[in-house]
Amino acid sequence: MIGSKLYLTERDLALLTAVGRTPFLSSRELERLFFAPHGTRWARGYASYRVTRLRRLTNHGLLLAWQPAPRAHRLYALTIAGARTLTARTEIPLKSLAVFRRATLPSAPPTHFRLLAQTYTALTLALAETAAVTLADYRGEHTFRGSGNFDRAPAPDTGERLPVVPDGLAMLRRADGKQRFIFIEADTGSEPLTTIARKLRAYEGYRQNYGAELFRLRFDAPPAFSVLFVCRAARRRRNVQKTIAAELHRLGLTGNLSRYHFAIIADLPAVTAGLMR
Repeated sequence: MIGSKLYLTERDLALLTAVGRTPFLSSRELERLFFAPHGTRWARGYASYRVTRLRRLTNHGLLLAWQPAPRAHRLYALTIAGARTLTARTEIPLKSLAVFRRATLPSAPPTHFRLLAQTYTALTLALAETAAVTLADYRGEHTFRGSGNFDRAPAPDTGERLPVVPDGLAMLRRADGKQRFIFIEADTGSEPLTTIARKLRAYEGYRQNYGAELFRLRFDAPPAFSVLFVCRAARRRRNVQKTIAAELHRLGLTGNLSRYHFAIIADLPAVTAGLMR
């Protein structure tokens, strides 16, 4: 209970957790994730309930609402009060949550944040359609920022210690208990393709020898992982895919190409099906 008027439900806590892990989820995305599935006969009634619930969470200081344009869907971020409420009610550590104040909200639409929010939504909804694979955990990009929060893996060709700083990490679990780590790269098209090649070398460094030991120490698991590049446009996706394939060929690691996946948001439901193979 917050104050004397707001009782938090399990859905409220799950919603606050999602916003804390993936800042700037929109009201429409939160409706699809936590309220009535889009297209059901009850969608209008649930949309009204969603608006009321988000307003109450915002009014009680647990969420910040930001409208980037007059007719745009509102975007939501977690406040410090929201984060403290979560840590008091759940086992989620404070450091795993992205916290914002009104003064720190960006003045322009957060393109990178939004691509990550769209990716999280599409991935979560796609996994919800199957009982074979579940989203066991998700870590936002903020959990990898800062000294001590990421590793420097030795590049397979030069041994140079390259930072492994993903934009997100989804931990998938199959019904038989098998796990796979999916590192997420939200590609807005602003980085040169040489940077993409450098990221590839860092990830490949995580698979072998000393790099694999770094992975085990950080994640308490063997380095069984894939990398998902989500791009804003199909042309950029093709260019990223060609860059990854060419760099793996140069390194003599073409057999690892199946561990890299490429998508735009519309592709994610189909791509998700192959992430655990």
